[in-house]
Amino acid sequence: MKKMLFILALLLPLAGVAQNTSFGLTGRLGAYETIVSSNRSVGDNNSYGPGLQLEVGAWYRLNLTEKGAVQFTVFQALERQSGGAIMVIDESRNPLADLKTRYGNLAIGATALFFYKHSDKLAIGAGIGAKYNYVAIMVMQELQDRGGNSVGGDDYYDNNYHRKLRVCLPLEAQLALSPRVRLVGQVQVPLSNRITASESAFKERDLGLTLGVNYALY
Repeated sequence: MKKMLFILALLLPLAGVAQNTSFGLTGRLGAYETIVSSNRSVGDNNSYGPGLQLEVGAWYRLNLTEKGAVQFTVFQALERQSGGAIMVIDESRNPLADLKTRYGNLAIGATALFFYKHSDKLAIGAGIGAKYNYVAIMVMQELQDRGGNSVGGDDYYDNNYHRKLRVCLPLEAQLALSPRVRLVGQVQVPLSNRITASESAFKERDLGLTLGVNYALY
């Protein structure tokens, strides 16, 4: 209890100097590149195509000083990414076919950023962000087998290879287009490995870029 009162005592002066608050909605489109590394050769099967993101949500902004502000954003994210081909083998470990993979995620995310007002129109900020994938699927798409026949189908599986929670360092710039509309650009620097097994030789991190708009309701 004493620690909580001490933290509250530190936060109250910051709230007291706040000039105003604002809140609104945000919509963003983005792309990300999966960076794969390993302590052994991974061949070609760990290649990924560029991932695409669609994010919509709400934000709350608290101005602490004339130059500084904090912004909290909660958003729903939809992601889609193409993966490499995997080889299907039979019980005798003979190769049967190559199946192409792709991944899809539905995630809830949140960011907290501190902004510095560079000018009347431009603000730049950095902070911490996280996404939790509550739906994560892997799709196996059929390719022709080595005998020329098609195998399998567009089968869906739960993606249990990637972590549900991912953490990143967002670096954001906001350009005021009007009193209510701000153009947003954000770089998402990965802080966590998205492979689930800690003993895995592989590491995957997503470096992302999103562009969008913040609209102020108040």
